[in-house]
Amino acid sequence: MNERTVLSIDIGTTSLKAAISGVFSDAGILVYASSRVPFVCSDKKRISDCWLEALKTALKQMRKKCTAKTDLADPFFRLTGICISGNGPTIVSEDGTTLSWNEPLTVTVPNECKSLFIPRFLQFRAQYPAIWDKCSTIFSGPEYFIYKLSGKAVTVMPEERYSETYWNTKSLYDASFSALEQSKFPPFKLPCDCVGVVSKDAAIQLDGLLSAGLPVFCGVPDFIAGLIGTATLSPSRICDCAGSSEGINLCTKIPVYANGIRTLPSIVSGLWNEAVLISESGVKFAAYKAKTEDKLSKTMSYDEFVNYVFDTNQKEGIDIMSELAHKVKDGVDTLKNACEKAGLKVADKMLVTGGQALNKRWMQLKCNILNMPLCVATFEDAELTGDAVLARFGLGEYESIQEAADSLVRISQTFYPEQKELTGSHNENL
Repeated sequence: MNERTVLSIDIGTTSLKAAISGVFSDAGILVYASSRVPFVCSDKKRISDCWLEALKTALKQMRKKCTAKTDLADPFFRLTGICISGNGPTIVSEDGTTLSWNEPLTVTVPNECKSLFIPRFLQFRAQYPAIWDKCSTIFSGPEYFIYKLSGKAVTVMPEERYSETYWNTKSLYDASFSALEQSKFPPFKLPCDCVGVVSKDAAIQLDGLLSAGLPVFCGVPDFIAGLIGTATLSPSRICDCAGSSEGINLCTKIPVYANGIRTLPSIVSGLWNEAVLISESGVKFAAYKAKTEDKLSKTMSYDEFVNYVFDTNQKEGIDIMSELAHKVKDGVDTLKNACEKAGLKVADKMLVTGGQALNKRWMQLKCNILNMPLCVATFEDAELTGDAVLARFGLGEYESIQEAADSLVRISQTFYPEQKELTGSHNENL
């Protein structure tokens, strides 16, 4: 067992997730404790003010779960690094004013603009002109949290080919940003770079739950963290990242451009990620869950609720799950057809993450509809696993991000069509 532990943090739209993990050489990542803490904030533009408090709550919850009797057995005592991912392109000024990634745009964006961030910068400038003029630094969401912990201002670019998706001097000038305004954007760093350490001020604000001097590593946007946390970093590997929305992602050797497919560079140089997106897939089921709970005057966990749907044969719920599975099947077929035309292969099994992966009956229903084996990892939260992978690579424990992902991401269970369910070895790789 690797004695060093790392802290993974993912900043979501409405909550913060965290996990403290170690490594078992024969079983990949070992999660000692994890936590999800909803943000409590009535003012959406100040939601970043909640992040540090949410982390403090998460750390307290995880400490209670770690009941080691000695310092050496305590995963917090052995903590050697932190890595942070999050949703983007959420924009935050140094004073904490926040423009979330999902807020509507009311500004005019240059037609040739390919950046995901520049439209948000334009919106922030138009929406909060006084704050824009006064502030000296503008961050993306995860980088703002890095700044709050370490005092260091950076922008993390996943890979050099993402320059168009982020920004460069020309694209900023084309969008009417002056040289002075461009100085507000922090310099680029690469994933896994150690940007600094937890400052004394941050340690005090966290009530000493984290030690000052703890290294802070650069993370990536959450969707890329999810790809790392599913080891979808080698050609033909495919994953289904299910949440509020859902994305079927495939790693390829060459870019595949086709209708319905979003093509972006992989974090691994020379490789690409092809994605089919299903918007608001989880939202639809969440709305049905809320409606049913209101009718029953009780609340249930997702696992309890899905079991209730099956046990009581709730047709509407089963129909929604089936509909979502058919949409995933269509997405997989879209990727397979495009790859067949390009002479590329797609793996014969797919790893599934998110809430769906927590319920065996939902997974089996989905498996039957897709008619392909579906896998679940030993830790179902791909973003936090991806953060752990990046931290481990940053600590110098692996030669590459790919090697770290292949070592840490293991399959705990595989579902097969026709109601045949088998348990896979913890040593089974993707």
